[in-house]
Amino acid sequence: MTTLHRPRLLPALALALLAAPAALAEDGFPAVKFSGFASIVAGQIVNHAAPGSDPEPGKSGPIYLADWSNWGAYSKTLSLQPESRAGAQAVVSFSESLRFTGQMVVRGTDSTPALTWAYVAYDLSPEWELQVGRKRIPLYYYSDFQDIGFSYPWVSPPPEVYGWDATNYNGASLRYKTVLGSTTVAASVFGGKETVKESRYMISAGLSKADVTWSNIRGGDLEVTKDWLTVRGVFIQADPSVVDRLNSANNYQQKMTAYGLAANGDFGNLFVLTEFAQNNRTSAGYETKAPCYTVGLGYRLGKWTPFLNFAEYRETTTNPSYAPVSYMRPSLTLRYDVASSASLKLQVDRYLEYRGTAFTTDSTVVRLALDVVF
Repeated sequence: MTTLHRPRLLPALALALLAAPAALAEDGFPAVKFSGFASIVAGQIVNHAAPGSDPEPGKSGPIYLADWSNWGAYSKTLSLQPESRAGAQAVVSFSESLRFTGQMVVRGTDSTPALTWAYVAYDLSPEWELQVGRKRIPLYYYSDFQDIGFSYPWVSPPPEVYGWDATNYNGASLRYKTVLGSTTVAASVFGGKETVKESRYMISAGLSKADVTWSNIRGGDLEVTKDWLTVRGVFIQADPSVVDRLNSANNYQQKMTAYGLAANGDFGNLFVLTEFAQNNRTSAGYETKAPCYTVGLGYRLGKWTPFLNFAEYRETTTNPSYAPVSYMRPSLTLRYDVASSASLKLQVDRYLEYRGTAFTTDSTVVRLALDVVF
């Protein structure tokens, strides 16, 4: 798992708040609510086009990257490691308007628990909320709950869209939500900074000891839901930089602009999920553009839900020394709801590469997941 930069005060603050007095005041505060989730995911490559190579020690042959941020890579050997994860969350309410949320997650790629959420929220009014602390960068539709496998039809959100070198940030956000007739409107503005020590994402660039920093993160998002349709747009700017601890010649700074648009329709049994995003980065006068999208169609048949999806990621660049990456992936998922809080999923992915990396080849991947919430 990506080793997150965690300010020393945040774990101490989280522990202190989670250890709030058990005895409630007359008005019922403080009040503590616990919840959690877990996903046990097994998978492997069952067919590939060429032997390939692999930059990760201890493996051989081609790999399939299902989780870029945490380098969750499948090989020809069956493994539970790349995407299995578990998390626990506590919400401590001090009053009707003031609360703290903390979340810890442990992954198969790193057994050390990581503090992924630690923020204080204050209701300025029924519509306005101020949040300060550590949160997810709301770059995608499923950003806030992309670790909770039970909440979506795939085994994991499409890596063509969901996969960059930073996923969290330390900062603040101002959020607004209201209901206008049959329409729900939610919006936010946010800003902050994130540092990822020894970023596992940077293994894809051949850097095993590189620190990634996103400075000056700022942006906003708007989500509108009416009847069967939900539409969400987001815009983000940041100043990413990389420091290679082993070779300073690999250090660089960038300017980044990213935006996304998701449109989801739910017609009862039939539902459609779509999301488009583009990440543009400029460094040393060169620009690299990375548009990507995912579109899926599912149908609920009682406890069964078959889901067909297609996703694509494509890069273009003005940098003659950089080899752009482009690939596509059709997939088929069959979900079975074991209970109201547990599901089983079987997914087959066909990864097709038309401009790729040295460690990935055209592959067929099979995954089986058990997702639970509690």
